[in-house]
Amino acid sequence: MENGVQVEAFDNTVDSFAVSSMVSQFDHNTEKYNIRSTPTFIVNGKYMIKIESINSQE
Repeated sequence: MENGVQVEAFDNTVDSFAVSSMVSQFDHNTEKYNIRSTPTFIVNGKYMIKIESINSQE
């Protein structure tokens, strides 16, 4: 047991269908929206907010 999680339980979760499906969806969206850095924000599937263009009003 490491960090309060049993190794077998961790491995079973990581190898589960649910986690595999989420990773697959993330990979698909990374390509679809041309995401190349984090954090990247996509609004309504249309607008990509570029963090470097956000400025302070001060």
